[in-house]
Amino acid sequence: AVTLLENAEWLLPHQLDKTGGVLLERWVNQQGIHIKRSVTVSEIVGDTKAIGVRLDTGEFLGADFVVITAGVRSNAVLAKAAGIATQHGILVDDFLRTTHPRVFAAGDVAEHQGIVYGLWDPARYQGVIAGRNAAGASVQFGGVPRSNTLKVLDIPLFSIGIVNPADNSYREIAAATETTYERFLLQQNKLVGA
Repeated sequence: AVTLLENAEWLLPHQLDKTGGVLLERWVNQQGIHIKRSVTVSEIVGDTKAIGVRLDTGEFLGADFVVITAGVRSNAVLAKAAGIATQHGILVDDFLRTTHPRVFAAGDVAEHQGIVYGLWDPARYQGVIAGRNAAGASVQFGGVPRSNTLKVLDIPLFSIGIVNPADNSYREIAAATETTYERFLLQQNKLVGA
């Protein structure tokens, strides 16, 4: 018996919109996996091995095995202690320069225009640009569309760009069948997410 605990309102909230997350949840449930959404684990219980988890509500769920997938959380403690501006990560400009003029940041710790990518390809690309700029060049990082390609229980998933728009200035085109879900987001007649 497997129970999946999700902190968010739906599965894969950075990769899927709510409709996509609900459809994925249906499929996961059909595979015999129980899901609890909008929950937070406060403790892994057990002395020498895990015997379960306690939720922040106080509820205890017994378990023989606990797997944690927490995503990317930037460790910007050192930068913050040095007086460099941080938010979700170390804030960088288009040249990947921090608020200290001689310090650059790239990868999982860098936050560019509100985005911490948390993915290998953007991190590698940022590293090249930050390295060149640290060596005296003047190369801008214009950002990259966030994209994710993964397979969950034999379901291929793909998303790119904006998944969950911040306001109502986007137009949505969506279609769902028994086996597929497609959604496109447009802003000012430009495709900005799918």
